[in-house]
Amino acid sequence: MAAELSLTIRAVHVAAAATLLGGAVLLAALPRARAMRDAAVAYEWMFWPLLGVLVLAGVGNLGAFGSGLPAPGSAWGGRLTAKLLLVVVLLALSAVRTLALVLGCGPRVLGALHTLTAALLAAVLALAEVLAHAP
Repeated sequence: MAAELSLTIRAVHVAAAATLLGGAVLLAALPRARAMRDAAVAYEWMFWPLLGVLVLAGVGNLGAFGSGLPAPGSAWGGRLTAKLLLVVVLLALSAVRTLALVLGCGPRVLGALHTLTAALLAAVLALAEVLAHAP
């Protein structure tokens, strides 16, 4: 049963990350028009709950592996620290992105913020991939 729960938590984690990255890439690529603003509003409503799911599932993943994780001073621990720092940067950027949308910033600003969001999410996902397959 624990194995199924662990697999479910990882699947939810990956699905939430893929949805957030896909939405950010889509918004970064959309023409700078009214449709982009409407899509950005929808993305923000989706982003924050999914980010919460992503963080909770990440904590669940760490808990599932518990004492089997390498030490914080190891190369793996350093990569995990880098990933967590990128997540903190992503949170700060996302707060700015949401505020820019609320304040009515133009599509050029929103497009740039979504491009940065996509880049940060891609970096976090790349580190996640390395962590998942590194000893």
